[in-house]
Amino acid sequence: MKKAIAVFVICCVVAAFADNPHITMLAELVDVALSSPADGDVLTFSAATGKWANKPLMQPVIPDGPKIVLKYQQDNVSGIFPDTPFFTPDETGLYRVNIYVAPVGSGGSSTGGGVVVSTADDNGVFNQMFDRFGPCSGLAQDHTGMIRAVAGQPVNISAAEPFSCPYSFYVVVEKM
Repeated sequence: MKKAIAVFVICCVVAAFADNPHITMLAELVDVALSSPADGDVLTFSAATGKWANKPLMQPVIPDGPKIVLKYQQDNVSGIFPDTPFFTPDETGLYRVNIYVAPVGSGGSSTGGGVVVSTADDNGVFNQMFDRFGPCSGLAQDHTGMIRAVAGQPVNISAAEPFSCPYSFYVVVEKM
């Protein structure tokens, strides 16, 4: 038994110093086509060539989402308010306007009110978003719309139709 162990140990030492008969490098494989490997490369398979090739790892490009340009809140508003500039865009483009109205209590008649968001575009064309809110039923309501605004040109907001009950008013504007 001692003799068998000794022979085994000698064989292991000899094998360790001998050339390995097996392929140990990717470039030696017949279905791999490497060209100037670099740190971070990944292998991708090409059905056209039937080979694996190295390519740089591409990070996904995730576009920026809408950018909030204004948050506005006014509590316990009554009646109407006149045409008032509420933001002036830095960039020309599309803007999403989110309006949320919550009645304070349920007083007043059953009518709601209307909100107008307006501006003129670079051709002088007046564009607006009009939202009519329902009755003062104690239920909050929201409306969302799009406007095209020009850099440096004020965007106005007004309550064109009076609300018959006090309400809290919230606006968020996002650059698309």
